[in-house]
Amino acid sequence: MTLYNIQTSIAKNKNGEIVIIEKAVKGIKYYCIDEGCDRELILRRGNINIEHFSHKSNCNGISGGESWQHKYCKEFIKKFHNKINIDVYNKCNECKLVDLIHSIDLSNCCNFDEEVKLPNSNYIVDLLCKGISSDDEGKYVIEIFHTHRTDAKKCNFITSKYYEDAENDEDSYILLELNTKDILSNRHKLKQVDDKIILKSIYYYDMNSSDCINCIKRKYLRLEKERLLKIEKEEKEEKERLLKIEKERLLKIEKERLLRIKKENANEWNDAINKMENDYGLGEYR
Repeated sequence: MTLYNIQTSIAKNKNGEIVIIEKAVKGIKYYCIDEGCDRELILRRGNINIEHFSHKSNCNGISGGESWQHKYCKEFIKKFHNKINIDVYNKCNECKLVDLIHSIDLSNCCNFDEEVKLPNSNYIVDLLCKGISSDDEGKYVIEIFHTHRTDAKKCNFITSKYYEDAENDEDSYILLELNTKDILSNRHKLKQVDDKIILKSIYYYDMNSSDCINCIKRKYLRLEKERLLKIEKEEKEEKERLLKIEKERLLKIEKERLLRIKKENANEWNDAINKMENDYGLGEYR
């Protein structure tokens, strides 16, 4: 059994309901959510340190120090989705440059279901929500990672479903991958009613256009250059082919002309010989 003392931003009340630090109330008892612990926590909220829960004594849970970040971030998004924008970035496969593609306002989403199993698969996603605005009616899969990125096979399955079922909204998903560190470092910005935080996600679902605009431009220019060179080569080959045909045609004409001249000259020569023989009276001896 591991013993450690951690600060956490998530706890449960006496009824077992999950409570994040922003929603905690002084004077109410809260307990550790870590499996095998369940010890009472102290709500620490002051003007110097960041508010948090701490253990009265060491935590003796068995899940280590990572689970609370993951659980907290899911609850945070569910509770404060109306104050969260997710900037979606594309990481270029060519130059590795990261560009902002668009921004998703989670206030336009509803039904944040947790630990949902995707149809026709064994994959369970952290959060599944649906856009409700006229401009955004897609389904979003939100995956939250702490130390390790989402499994590539899982990402490929979700993104492939986006392409296969683009016309079928029931099975079409858009993947957003969020880092717990990004959420934890931005959560304290929600101090005023109108405050919003911006989280970052790497662009996964448009795999067919994962190059930045500069690389796309360079690729287009390269392909255009190759296309023009190919056309030039084909035109040159065609010109050479036609020139060869023309040369063969002219050569054939010239051969026919020479053969005709030879034949005409041969007839003239024979006529001259016959005339000479006749003149000398030799024709009868032939």
